[in-house]
Amino acid sequence: MKNFTHVLFAAMFCYCIAPALSMQRTPAALRAEIQKVLARSYRGPFKIEVNEPGIVTIAGSVPTYWDWLNVFALVFRVQGITEILNRLAVDSEPMAEDRIRAEIVESLAHSGAIENSQSIAVLVQRGEVRLQGSVHFPREKSMVEDIVASQRGVRGVENELEVQSTSKEISDENLAAAIRERVSHEYPLEAQTVQVSVENGRLALRGTTRRLFERRELEREILKIWGVRHVDNEIKVAPASS
Repeated sequence: MKNFTHVLFAAMFCYCIAPALSMQRTPAALRAEIQKVLARSYRGPFKIEVNEPGIVTIAGSVPTYWDWLNVFALVFRVQGITEILNRLAVDSEPMAEDRIRAEIVESLAHSGAIENSQSIAVLVQRGEVRLQGSVHFPREKSMVEDIVASQRGVRGVENELEVQSTSKEISDENLAAAIRERVSHEYPLEAQTVQVSVENGRLALRGTTRRLFERRELEREILKIWGVRHVDNEIKVAPASS
């Protein structure tokens, strides 16, 4: 009976306790994993600091604003990170503001993904781009920013585009129900900890997720739903259980 108890305890540790302990990664382990992830795409060097509980600061330089965004996208997938402070500088070749603007406008006009690029105003000041105007869908707003981020000379993007759908409006009540159904289907665990509220097509997400990656993916999935104009993502990353 004594041996059986020891075996049972060992099994419980392996299946219940050990996974929880493995989620509590030390700052040194997180830093090593981040360096490994970034080394696959960048030579660096990056200065990486990790503080409890999983708050990461990244400093250094990258050649384009797209790389600035990409470094963030790579790092937030690392398990155990609760927040990323991106201190990277964009070290791109200086270009005249009118030339940057002209290349952005041309790229948007030739993109088959943007229905009405003429409704987008592009303002450039010292490499910082401000986007104003309107698009029909949330995904267009994201795609416009991706296109601009890849342009030469761009050091930052402030996306102020408004989503103004020309389709028949859906009620907030029906939209909230559709969102909850999608979340329950695609993210059953997060559906238990995330609250959804909708007002005039503007969505607010509150609650917690286990990982920073899940927080962002949940927002991206919701933006695909017809009728969503904007998402205020106030979801927090829950610290690992002790």
